[in-house]
Amino acid sequence: MKLSPRERVAQMVCADFRFALPDYDRITEAVKAGVGGVCLFGGSIFDVAPFANGLQNRPRLPLLVCSDYENGAGQQVSGATVLPSNLAVGAARSEELAELKGRVTAREAKALGVPWILAPVLDLQVRADNPIVNTRSFGGDPERVRALGAAFARGVQSEGALSCGKHFPGHGD
Repeated sequence: MKLSPRERVAQMVCADFRFALPDYDRITEAVKAGVGGVCLFGGSIFDVAPFANGLQNRPRLPLLVCSDYENGAGQQVSGATVLPSNLAVGAARSEELAELKGRVTAREAKALGVPWILAPVLDLQVRADNPIVNTRSFGGDPERVRALGAAFARGVQSEGALSCGKHFPGHGD
């Protein structure tokens, strides 16, 4: 399929949608304009799945739907599972648990129509008072963070979903 320059640029945009303050007109216009993705925030298991699946009926090209599910889908979606923090998994020093966390997260995310998980956080926890990184990190050891982040991503990918490592510039190390 050949895309115009405007369509190619639109494909690089990921619009946000917040169930707490839903702006259906804005997201409908963004999808009509050809955005490549939509990032969902909040909602319940009864809201997210029909909404995410309904979005796919509108565009000419499939949308990539994502969300911040660092601690499982329940981090954003009420009624879904909240999993232990990355810092707890890091304290266990278990790649097996990190991979399982990724698998469970991906399985629930896909059931909700969200195949792209914006996780794991790959920053180092070196400043305990940092409110941004804090328990979102697997710990302060770079090798452990690398190994557990890779295990989480393997778990996500084993369920056919996408994982996206994250860093918080200015906050994370």
